[in-house]
Amino acid sequence: CLFAVTVGLIPPKQEEDSQWLHEYRDKAWIVSVVEGLSPPAYVQAPVNSDGIDNAPHVDKEALEGVLAALCSDLKSAAEGIAPDSVFEPADFEKDDDLNFHISFITAAANLRCDNYSIKRSDFHACKVIAGKIIAAIATTTAAVCGLVMLELFKLQLTKDTEAFMNRAIGLSGYMYTSFTAEPPYRLATATETVTPGPDEALPAEAYSEQGTVKEEYKEKIVHRAYPEKHTIWDKLECPGSLTLKEFSQWLRDEHGLQLRNWDFIYGTKTVK
Repeated sequence: CLFAVTVGLIPPKQEEDSQWLHEYRDKAWIVSVVEGLSPPAYVQAPVNSDGIDNAPHVDKEALEGVLAALCSDLKSAAEGIAPDSVFEPADFEKDDDLNFHISFITAAANLRCDNYSIKRSDFHACKVIAGKIIAAIATTTAAVCGLVMLELFKLQLTKDTEAFMNRAIGLSGYMYTSFTAEPPYRLATATETVTPGPDEALPAEAYSEQGTVKEEYKEKIVHRAYPEKHTIWDKLECPGSLTLKEFSQWLRDEHGLQLRNWDFIYGTKTVK
């Protein structure tokens, strides 16, 4: 009925009208409608888990018949719409228990609950949750989405990095700040100095007069960045059909790199 009101097949509910579509809430009326329905014959879709090439034969005429029947039903329903009618917006109103808004949300939510074996919700629980969501959407969520869209426009217009902004919003304290984003951190070749621990055996001459380990006894580990001064946004493009062995050879031939282990380094974090 909500869609019927939108397209003009049913007049919209007026405020204080407690009899609006009252028969739609009658169980006997719903049963009579369902009894008159006949489920359409099942038509095998042209795709299965083995792929479209191995799918069973599908009668295209049967599919076209189903489509034609749906189009015919739509044309019959459209005959009740006046040519000059306009769509009626469905303004959400959670506090009107007779406008089917919360009823529709409850039914849709419970269908999803049944799909995933989640505990079902009742009318009043959905009404309470919907009231909380509306307040959240109308405040922080709306503001954040609007600011994100502004940055997406800049991306689409290929603006320079300096045009992009970081923003912070604090609605409780009426705070809004906007500042230029920091450039991405660049990784460069660096040498790490590792000082032997106190449990490692070192000769007496390894220590200075102050008791610290001399530089020549410290281990130097070079962390080489490739390409030099790259960021996490940079990438090496390679053919996607390579095996691991072929990929290792590609690194050696194209970039002079030796693949020793299958790890990825992001800054100082190893991801296996």
